[in-house]
Amino acid sequence: MHNHDEKNLDPQSRLVRKVEEVAGKRKQKGLADDRLVMRMPPARTCGAEYTWDSSFILNEAREAVTANAARSHPRTGEEGKKQRDKQLTIAAFVHFKLRSQYPGTSIHAPNVYYCPTDLKKTNDRKMRDVLQTEELDIPEGVAIEIKSRIIKVTGPRGTLTKNVRHVDMDIRVLKTKKSSKVTLAVWQGGRKHVACLRTIRSLINNMVIGVTKGFLYKMRAVYAHFPINAIIQESGHAIEIRNFLGEKTVRHVKMLDGVSVSESKAQKDELILEGNDIENVSQSAASIQGICRVRNKDIRKFLDGIYVSDRTTISQE
Repeated sequence: MHNHDEKNLDPQSRLVRKVEEVAGKRKQKGLADDRLVMRMPPARTCGAEYTWDSSFILNEAREAVTANAARSHPRTGEEGKKQRDKQLTIAAFVHFKLRSQYPGTSIHAPNVYYCPTDLKKTNDRKMRDVLQTEELDIPEGVAIEIKSRIIKVTGPRGTLTKNVRHVDMDIRVLKTKKSSKVTLAVWQGGRKHVACLRTIRSLINNMVIGVTKGFLYKMRAVYAHFPINAIIQESGHAIEIRNFLGEKTVRHVKMLDGVSVSESKAQKDELILEGNDIENVSQSAASIQGICRVRNKDIRKFLDGIYVSDRTTISQE
């Protein structure tokens, strides 16, 4: 009767039953509870990493999954072997029913290694890199100081300082006789942690460009009927906007630290924002554009506003 029921079971249930039997036998014999790490695609395990008991279960489960793989991918030769290996990697028939009876239990064939018995479920499903690095050459005339992940860049146009202590990263300045460079390193980092390398490198590079060439944003006033009046105030550290869509409201925008705004002499209705810090320059431009948003009207028809038209550097060398 048992054999007849087993034939009617789907591959998933047969595999679960097989593992339950092997796990029960090992538990009765009092064998050591070795644990193995397995990694599975997020679609199968909600992106989690699990552990499971005993390499004996692995051997029994591998046979069941391989049999199912042969049915799912009835190809022969090298291509069939690749498909079956892929099916083994997915371990498609491990479900939470098995984990509910045996907490911490899952099945996986390749990429399995021993680990401490007390390993618990973790949320990091990706493999970690031992070491990932990025480098940035420092041009002549620029000095970079790094202390406790506070970066200070000094150049012909001034000094910029950034605090990047929120990122766990090794940042150093290496100086040689010929040149100097900044090295960034992440140890044992996941995918998102490693992505911070390029982010911090770009941030330092923008600081270098800022203290050598400076940043310049151009903005154009666009209107169909009511001309927008932009009045520079406080020696270029603030701007007043009037007559937007004919409104009586007077809009004021203050420039951030180190940013100056002026009217273009070459182009009508054009503003020029200059500064060393790209974050402050771009945010000041965004504040001007944001305060001139059209409300309660169809923005496809009412295109009035002040928009960024060009992003470049002050020095064009």
